[in-house]
Amino acid sequence: SDAVNSRYAQDHVPVREQSTAEGHAVRAAYLYAGMADAAAETGDEALLAACRRIFENIAFRRMYITGGIGSSSFGEAFTIDYDLPNEQAYAETCAAIPLALFARRMSNIEPDSLYADVAEKAIYNGLLSGISLDGKRFFYENPLELRLSHHSRNVSQKPEPEHYPITR
Repeated sequence: SDAVNSRYAQDHVPVREQSTAEGHAVRAAYLYAGMADAAAETGDEALLAACRRIFENIAFRRMYITGGIGSSSFGEAFTIDYDLPNEQAYAETCAAIPLALFARRMSNIEPDSLYADVAEKAIYNGLLSGISLDGKRFFYENPLELRLSHHSRNVSQKPEPEHYPITR
């Protein structure tokens, strides 16, 4: 439906009226980082207030303890408050980058340790952990739990699509 697509694209309401993180997590977090930049440059208090509301929604209701965001593989998206399943966690590595950027921008605007804490979680647990030590492989998604009984140890068998890889 148009309402679902609109929310997915973060244009369901004007940005100054938004209060929850919606839609595609990577695109959303880049938008929010840009909103914070615009608020800082222009002094737009309504835009800054929206950034605060959205940031708090992410940090307290839509972010994993690791700093991962975007709990659904369907649409690589935010879902609803507290929908943070461990084994099906999507928490895309690519989303850690704009989350850290958004947090950094908010930290530059106002001194609140929440912003630095979120940036640190995103960098250490989502960005750095997303790439192998040799730099040749990466995790696209970052589940918080893996049950080996759900994964075949036979490498000649194609993995089931609903389960995430267990190696980089």
